[in-house]
Amino acid sequence: MSPFPKIDLYTGGENSQFLPGLLSAINYATHIDITTAFIRQTGLMLIIEALEEALEREVEIRILTGDYLSITDPAALRTLMLLKERGAKVRIFESKNMQSFHMKAYIFAKREFSKKQEGCAFIGSSNISDSALRIGLECN
Repeated sequence: MSPFPKIDLYTGGENSQFLPGLLSAINYATHIDITTAFIRQTGLMLIIEALEEALEREVEIRILTGDYLSITDPAALRTLMLLKERGAKVRIFESKNMQSFHMKAYIFAKREFSKKQEGCAFIGSSNISDSALRIGLECN
């Protein structure tokens, strides 16, 4: 396993993709909290294997997404339900087309025997989509 990433700012594009840092954090954490306005299957497929392996390591995973602007696609919701069946806590914020839900936060903690703690967080503009995680110009 690798430690949490040390980069301070991910801006997207070829020189600063968010995906490698996100995968590194997923692979190292013992507790994962993710909230994004939407999740696309294209992005979820880029991190699903790491999330499944984290569940096998008994990592606590909590994911919150929403129906904001109807962008979260049905395939992603089905994949999230499979993660839920394996132990992840998954919640969907229902905006009812009345309230915006547009947050993006990824919080990772590493705890060993309840003594040593470390962590990292990414706050910014990337939802879970192929573009946001690999090629888009985002700021996290």
